[in-house]
Amino acid sequence: MIHCLIKYFTRLFVLFAAIQLCAYDSFDEYYYESYYNRIFNIDSVTIRSSYLYPNFEFSTSDYLHPIKASFRYKERGNFRIDGETQVNFSENMHLFWHYRIADSPLMLDGYVGKKRNSIGDIRADFLSSALVFDNEYMTLSFNRGRIETSQFGENMMINAHNYISDNVILLLHNEDYSFDNVIMFLQPVDGLSKAIVYHRYGYVKDTYKIGFSDLSVFTFTGFNSISYKYFAPYSFLYEVEENYSGSSNIMWRFDFSYIWGNNMLWAEILIDDYALSRQSPSKLGGMIGFRNMIGQYPLITTLTKINRWVYNYGYDKPELKFIDLDRPLGHSIGPDAVQLSISSKVKFKTNSVLYELFPEIKLVAHGEGSLLEDTPVPSGQDYGYYKQRFITGEIDYSAEVRLFSVIGYGSYKFKAIYTYRHISNIELLLQYNW
Repeated sequence: MIHCLIKYFTRLFVLFAAIQLCAYDSFDEYYYESYYNRIFNIDSVTIRSSYLYPNFEFSTSDYLHPIKASFRYKERGNFRIDGETQVNFSENMHLFWHYRIADSPLMLDGYVGKKRNSIGDIRADFLSSALVFDNEYMTLSFNRGRIETSQFGENMMINAHNYISDNVILLLHNEDYSFDNVIMFLQPVDGLSKAIVYHRYGYVKDTYKIGFSDLSVFTFTGFNSISYKYFAPYSFLYEVEENYSGSSNIMWRFDFSYIWGNNMLWAEILIDDYALSRQSPSKLGGMIGFRNMIGQYPLITTLTKINRWVYNYGYDKPELKFIDLDRPLGHSIGPDAVQLSISSKVKFKTNSVLYELFPEIKLVAHGEGSLLEDTPVPSGQDYGYYKQRFITGEIDYSAEVRLFSVIGYGSYKFKAIYTYRHISNIELLLQYNW
């Protein structure tokens, strides 16, 4: 019996193991390749899918997903080993793991577990894992990993530069309607459990979709009737806060996307707070993106603007800021900023070598506002003024050029990210990641 098991698993390893030599950063590898492939390949078919993008992908065709291993060495010989394993119990039930073993915490981006000094500081963690139940109309998933609340990459709500978290996802959809529900457990703050609940209600057609999302950041000390009301997928979060809790950070978002031919337009409007009394500045944000073709090459242009105090909360309740420990969860530019981003994709093949290049340029103007600053008043009180500048205080301008490249030869892939960033009033930073 033991001999048969050894023989069976040996055959599995020989048949399914694939070694990838990689040159990429611990987080950039998965985020950038996934983001660029999604944003450049969205069409009238994928627009009908959920607006949510969890960071796991699985195949229903193989009962064991190919095991992948990658190695990365630096000056002191740091290394990491990545692995992916998937088991499909049936056509509608899948178990997936993506794990990493490394001898440096820097190579476990998002690791918040215990720090160990034994066995050369080697540690292991799951970058993502999921137990997924899905059918034609529903997906229920218990996950560990990162989440983005948009299939277009960076957006006005939850983005993938957050820490790895445990979460539960429920997706419902039919020919015309969709519902996304996420429960995301963040790191505790001052002994309080912290969580995010996100809902999106969507109307879907072949070439366009519109949606409304509500999101709540709240803390709790135990599972009780109030926390259940937040977690329940049928709840409307504003109603829960007004009638039962009174202590959460609620945001709303309206989104729209439309595809015609090879062109695509999408937009989002975020409402963090809007004072009907006109005694506090509006906490609003928005972005608009456009993809068109220049010859055979796609070009994507996005413009993002976020007002000061967006994602923030009263100084008396800093635990309700839209942040997980020291990492903002919203758009990467943060509040009090505007950004213009232009990116493209170039793909060609010569002598059996496939080249994929993703150049991107970002221009950012940032005011004095920050998510880490305290608001001038406690929660529930007016600021005493309504109008404020488009960008407040002294403005810093920054420019960033990034080139993500993938070079494929047979079953091998070489990936690299080159970043050049210049920030006024600070310094010149030159970065090259292998």
